[in-house]
Amino acid sequence: MNRFNFLYAICFLLSGLLCGGCSKVGIDTFDETQATVTVPWNSVDVRTYPGYNSLTKTFDQTYSFWSDPEEETMVVNIPLKLVGDVRDYDRTVGYTIVRDSSRLLDGSYKVLNAVIPAGERYGYLTLELSKLAQLEDTTCMMEIVLGASEYFVAGPPEYTRIKFSWDNQLPMLPSGSFYARTYNFLINAGQSMNLANYNYYSRNAHKAILAALGWPWQADQWPQYNRMDPDGYMFYNTVTTNAYYELLQKYLDDYEQEHGTPLLHDGGLAINQPVRARKF
Repeated sequence: MNRFNFLYAICFLLSGLLCGGCSKVGIDTFDETQATVTVPWNSVDVRTYPGYNSLTKTFDQTYSFWSDPEEETMVVNIPLKLVGDVRDYDRTVGYTIVRDSSRLLDGSYKVLNAVIPAGERYGYLTLELSKLAQLEDTTCMMEIVLGASEYFVAGPPEYTRIKFSWDNQLPMLPSGSFYARTYNFLINAGQSMNLANYNYYSRNAHKAILAALGWPWQADQWPQYNRMDPDGYMFYNTVTTNAYYELLQKYLDDYEQEHGTPLLHDGGLAINQPVRARKF
C-alpha cells in the first residue's frame, strides 16, 4: 500500500468512528426560534431585578413580614424574563416546585399566577404569603424551576432556578462591605474589625445593635461611612466606636442582669458564645 492509500484508509476509519460517535450521543440543543422564560440574570437585568447568583446559578429572593408588621398576608412578585418576541396577549409560564429541596409550612403560601403580560418583556411569578406564628422561628424556602407551557419551551437550566425564602424575623443585613464592616466594628466575636463578610453574624447580635443604638431595622438608614449620625457620631474611628461601645455594652449588661445569663449568638461562627461589644 502506497503512502496515499494508507493515509486515505486512516482518514476513512477515523471519519467512521467520529460519525458513529455522533449517531450514539444525543446532544441537547436550545431552539432559539422558540420563546422561553428565564430569571433575570445578565448585567442589564440585575440593575432592575437584582438576585441572580452566578455561582449557584439561582435567582435568590427573600421576604420578611418584619418589613410590613401590620399585614397578615402579603403578595410578592418574583421577576421573570421573556426570551423571544412580545405578544399582544398574556402568556402563562410553566414551573415546578421542587418539594424535596424546599422547606414549606402548610398554609403559608399560595401561587397566584406565573405570567408574561401582553406587550411586556418581563413578567412575574406571584405568591400570596400568610404570616403564620411559626414564621417567627422558622424560615420557609421554596425552590422553583421554570419549565415549558403552551406558550414557551423550557429554557437553559442555569437560568431557570429560583430560591425564594420568607419568614417573620429580622432580615439579614444586605450584602456589601459597608454593612458587614459596620457589624464587625460593633460586635467583637473574635473576628477582625475590618472583616467584610458575615461569617460571625447572628440575629441576636443584630437585634442588640438595633435596641441599644436605636437604629432602624432598614440598614440603608444606618450611619454612612465618614458621615455623622443623628447623635453626632461618625464611623469609623476610635472615639466613635467607643461611644457606640458604651451604649451597646450597657444594653448587654442590662440584659444579663435581667435574665441571669448573657445574650448568646444564635448563629455564625460564634454561635452559643456571649455577644460582646467592641472597644478600642
